[in-house]
Amino acid sequence: MKKILVVDDDENNISYLDTLFKAQGYQVTTANNGLTALQAARRNPPDIIISDILMPVMDGFMLCREWKNDSLLKNIPFMFYTATYTDPKDEKLAMELGADMFILKPQEPDVLMSIVRKLMDSRKPGITEKAPKPELSEEEVLIKYNEALFRKLEKKIQELETANQTIKESEAKYRSLIETTDTGFAILDSEGKILDANDEYVRLSGHKTLDEILDRNVTMWTAEHDRVRNAQEVALCLERGFVRNLEIDYVDKDGRITPVEINATVMKTVRGPVIMTLCRDITDRKKAKDEICQLNESLEQRVLERTNELEAFSYSVSHDLRAPLRAIDGFSQALMEDYEDKLDAQAKDYLTRIRTSTRLMAELIEDLLKLSRITRTEMDIVPLNLTRMAKAITDELQKSHPKRIVNIKIADALEDSADPRLIRIVLENLLGNAWKFTGKKPVAEIEFGLTRKNNKKVYFIRDNGAGFDMEHAERIFAPFQRLHNAEDYPGTGIGLATVKRIIHRHGGTVRAEGDPGRGATFYFTLRE
Repeated sequence: MKKILVVDDDENNISYLDTLFKAQGYQVTTANNGLTALQAARRNPPDIIISDILMPVMDGFMLCREWKNDSLLKNIPFMFYTATYTDPKDEKLAMELGADMFILKPQEPDVLMSIVRKLMDSRKPGITEKAPKPELSEEEVLIKYNEALFRKLEKKIQELETANQTIKESEAKYRSLIETTDTGFAILDSEGKILDANDEYVRLSGHKTLDEILDRNVTMWTAEHDRVRNAQEVALCLERGFVRNLEIDYVDKDGRITPVEINATVMKTVRGPVIMTLCRDITDRKKAKDEICQLNESLEQRVLERTNELEAFSYSVSHDLRAPLRAIDGFSQALMEDYEDKLDAQAKDYLTRIRTSTRLMAELIEDLLKLSRITRTEMDIVPLNLTRMAKAITDELQKSHPKRIVNIKIADALEDSADPRLIRIVLENLLGNAWKFTGKKPVAEIEFGLTRKNNKKVYFIRDNGAGFDMEHAERIFAPFQRLHNAEDYPGTGIGLATVKRIIHRHGGTVRAEGDPGRGATFYFTLRE
């Protein structure tokens, strides 16, 4: 079995060649530098050596020189397989040192194997069809070898200079960027000391030049009431990697306060973590916020004044309007009773209409007062059993109309948190409407249940009554809006407006669906 010695300091290249040659039935020995390879070859000479150029301890050129000067190894083919440089002078030096072949990576496996086989079969140095190489003195070989190393060193220096120039250009762009922004920018070390900053940050710190704040801790220009918190936030930033929307006060030498908002991110460097800090002056924002607070206080005072006026008006309505209505109704009734034998049928009809209108007006005033009180009253949110409350309401409705046939279905365990007094008004209105608008059905159907939408509770009350046209769905919750004849279905048109206002006070929504002659469904939530 023929033996191949592979010399390369790149483990990936060694692994690739080792796998390739072993698959072809060759015995493979590897080394990661020229000295190790030379020692291994002297112990167990291979049939060919395949070497890279740049390696530690002893590179490929020096290995080739030693190889061709060794009486035991000099007739074994020496092949350079490298991609380090493409300078023709490298190939020339390699051939002058006695190499039998110089090829560049990468090569197709079939091509590489063909070259290796020819070299091993020929065991001659003339594979490249070149004239015999002249013998070089040791001094000449060292000169050429040093020239090759100098060229590589020169190229490395050029690469470093190019990289250095790129870094300088990047730093110039960075400096230009941070100096043209209206946001303060600073770099802090792990102790909170300034490593670098732009002009805007210098201004926010209350100083004039960068030198005045370099290597000084940010707490030096932090207002006294915020110093401990600022130091804690620096430590917290290092721990979790960032700080967001931190509001603190900076103070200058004259004691002038500048409120700032800080956002920061930790970056890891070879010298340790640094904190990249963005700092924005929020004086105008704080001023606007204070003005808004003052405006809100003013508005709250105005609302309180308007509420007092409304309460006074409500009292006036309650006292000054209902009294005349009671008088009209009372005198109308007296006329009907005291002068019944003197009044003809038309006069009695007029008096009956007057009494009906006064009672309707009294009901309307009472409903308006209720609607007003619902808006102003404070809420007491507690856990509620809506099932029990709904059953109590429907029991009262059935007792008031015992001859009606009504199938009532109320879901079990309907529980929530709400104001009990206000929610009872909601259920009384919605269940009362369902009872009223199914009055003409021989068998009425009323259902109170629960469904879910987007994982939220949605309650519904459904009936098979008169229903309504969906074109008028938006009007149904407006005060005084009625979609049915008052003679068929009496009412003031305030009930659903009251429902909507109560539901909104709980943070929920209410809507209705209907179909004329086939019933209606009211959906409501108690929170969004």
